[in-house]
Amino acid sequence: MESNTMCKPVVSVIIPVYNGAKTIERAVKSVQQQTFSNLEILVIDNESTDETDTLIKAICKSDCRVRLLKSKKGRSNARNKGLTSLNGKYINFLDADDRLLDQHIERSVNFLEKNTKYFAYVEGFQYVNEENKVIPSTPSLEIDLNKSNPFAISSVLFKKDKNLTLFTNGLDHNEDWLFWYQNLISEKIKVENNIIGEQIFVTGNNTMSDLHNMLGSEIIVMSKMTYEFSLRKKIKLMFMFFQSKYIYQYECVNFVKTKFPYVYIFVTIALNIPLLNNLVKCLINYKIKTIGRNGLY
Repeated sequence: MESNTMCKPVVSVIIPVYNGAKTIERAVKSVQQQTFSNLEILVIDNESTDETDTLIKAICKSDCRVRLLKSKKGRSNARNKGLTSLNGKYINFLDADDRLLDQHIERSVNFLEKNTKYFAYVEGFQYVNEENKVIPSTPSLEIDLNKSNPFAISSVLFKKDKNLTLFTNGLDHNEDWLFWYQNLISEKIKVENNIIGEQIFVTGNNTMSDLHNMLGSEIIVMSKMTYEFSLRKKIKLMFMFFQSKYIYQYECVNFVKTKFPYVYIFVTIALNIPLLNNLVKCLINYKIKTIGRNGLY
């Protein structure tokens, strides 16, 4: 079932959801309560097995701006379904366990309408814990998509463009970094880190807590970039890659082997030495624990 259609909304908000019955209503409500109302809300259910589908169908009946779509499992699949189904002039993503603050879309649209040379407008974000308390954090001051991802997925409102590169299917960590790199690296972007537009709820279930795979995916993203990273960083992240789930995914392995063949071979040989293999695992586990103790990835 794909429910509700709308004529020419200005903004399309894309919300992928998998088993998000506990949080999806909060996410959708945060969009419904925006001070800018000419929008559509595309909720893409990627094979949920809980009550998500029932909840969204009920919301669709009460608000014609909400559309329920279906996709195969995987956040990238869901976002791509939204990108190929939307009607808006501008696009904003929102994860199903997060929320937009009330004026985020209005401020974003106003800026891009007045400053047509800009492709995207970005606001800052807050981390919120399970007790609904804001976690102190320092926003990134270096806006360089070559080196890292400085943007929260929901903090960016950007223009619809027929030449947009879709998300890489099968990549479930740092997929947003790669998407922003491929679509924003050459564009003019306005960044307002001091204006908070989104709250990210940090729980034991979200991607940020899956640090092995988060770190292991970085070299996959790097394999799609033209930026030249140091040999030390390539080797370090290649070791992380071998400890992640992506070492079992043919396409991801192929990306990495093609871009960094000698580093891949070196790490493969190194990990076949039992003593070195055990040492690497200990160092990686120590790094993961250190990141966990210090808060956020």
